[in-house]
Amino acid sequence: MTNQNELLTRYPGDIAGKTGYTDLARKTYVGAAQRGNRRLIVVQMYGTGDLYGQAIELFDYGFSH
Repeated sequence: MTNQNELLTRYPGDIAGKTGYTDLARKTYVGAAQRGNRRLIVVQMYGTGDLYGQAIELFDYGFSH
């Protein structure tokens, strides 16, 4: 079994994630991560570039604020 969710290995605390694509929303990503008792969800639409890298930045921002 393989999984293409790079955050499972790149981001400590990653719980799950799903990529997608539609003509309207373009590249999309939905993911969740947890640190301690805090759980965050990231939703990206109209994606360009490295969605996983952008998700990491969003999670880091969320956990630090």
